[in-house]
Amino acid sequence: MRDPFEKNRPGLGLGRDPVRTPMQWSDGQQPDFSTAEPWLPLADDFMHCNVSVERGDADSLLALYRRLIQLRRTEPALSVGDYSALPSGDDVMAYIRKASDRWLLIVLNFGAQARSFNLNDRAILLLSTRVDREQEELSGEVSLLGNEGVIVALS
Repeated sequence: MRDPFEKNRPGLGLGRDPVRTPMQWSDGQQPDFSTAEPWLPLADDFMHCNVSVERGDADSLLALYRRLIQLRRTEPALSVGDYSALPSGDDVMAYIRKASDRWLLIVLNFGAQARSFNLNDRAILLLSTRVDREQEELSGEVSLLGNEGVIVALS
């Protein structure tokens, strides 16, 4: 154990060492942010799960975060808008974010099975956790694959 909290309060099992690894910037044995030896072991998948690999993959978690951040910067409803939960079920969470006359619907499917969510009007899919769906025109419902989330601009 190297975690300062665990060293100061030993035996409680509250240290973070067993669940953390250094940030992997590349597939090298060094995490690439320092020349020092990391005090925690590298993750087992560091050769293919690192920032260098994810930068070139449009489907990566890094790419999704960048798309989400960009959309949040351009859509005030996502940063300062009002929040309203919507009734949903079967592993689905849905809510509205509204700023001025801009209404965004966020639908998250937390289950492995495909689900759909009814729309009252036409809409444009602004962002999906699946890259191939963005800017899709929707009418009547939005269909989601398992574990998919979408942000939809309502008319």
